[in-house]
Amino acid sequence: MFERIWQGNFAGERRPADSLKLFDWNIQRGLQLHRIFDALGQESPDICVLQEVDLNARRTNRVNVADRLARRFKLNYVFGVEFQELSQGSASSPAYHGQAILTTLPIRAPRTLRFVHQSDYWIPRWYLPNRPIFQRREGGRMALVAELEAGDGLLVVYDVHLESRGSERERLFQLEEILADAAGYSPDIPIV
Repeated sequence: MFERIWQGNFAGERRPADSLKLFDWNIQRGLQLHRIFDALGQESPDICVLQEVDLNARRTNRVNVADRLARRFKLNYVFGVEFQELSQGSASSPAYHGQAILTTLPIRAPRTLRFVHQSDYWIPRWYLPNRPIFQRREGGRMALVAELEAGDGLLVVYDVHLESRGSERERLFQLEEILADAAGYSPDIPIV
């Protein structure tokens, strides 16, 4: 489940642009979807890099938030799972929380980069009840990586959500993991 990538292609054929507008936003699960619609409609970005995106969670009416946004704005999207939200779903209908990249560009080779360095804060504890306030989860922090077809070349996008409950040192380790991964690309490929 943690390596699964959800994907949708809703963007039509577009002319290559001389420049691209990037929008990066932690949307806090998509709880205020109408405000997100307003902001994306007003900004009209070519690439949206979104963190804290829900899929099938009770708190967001069991919506696949990335899919809903992509359909509304006719964008392609990928969604990668950071956590399974144990108090937001059920065994037969699990809920997820993660990152999404939405874009006017074709997406190829999406993947997750699951960080080796993780906080143990999110590990479910037997003594905590399964209530939303305790945010019981399985999974861990990661970066969603996608190669976008931009004109005659590629643009690599890392959608990063670093650990919020760990130390500064832990976040630096996670950044080092991203930089090590990015070093695998040719120096002439732009990376965001």
